[in-house]
Amino acid sequence: MPHPPHSVEWFELMMKRNPHQAAMTAQIIKLAGTDEVCSICGDAGSKVYVVVSDPELTIRLCDDCKRIQKEQSGLSVNPYPSQGRS
Repeated sequence: MPHPPHSVEWFELMMKRNPHQAAMTAQIIKLAGTDEVCSICGDAGSKVYVVVSDPELTIRLCDDCKRIQKEQSGLSVNPYPSQGRS
């Protein structure tokens, strides 16, 4: 299973794959005071997703950023699997 967004393991992977996004997300989390925010804008109303084109990557997105990323870059995501499900 991929690592949840904003975990230590997630940041390690993002630093290899997209260091700019990792740095921006770290700043967003610092300003928000919680890691349960959108990885892009910092909105608290966000959900966790797995990136379809690279299932090792996860991202936390609000509805607006999810829509914008799909429209502008074709990002396709699926809901992150719940920890308690079999």
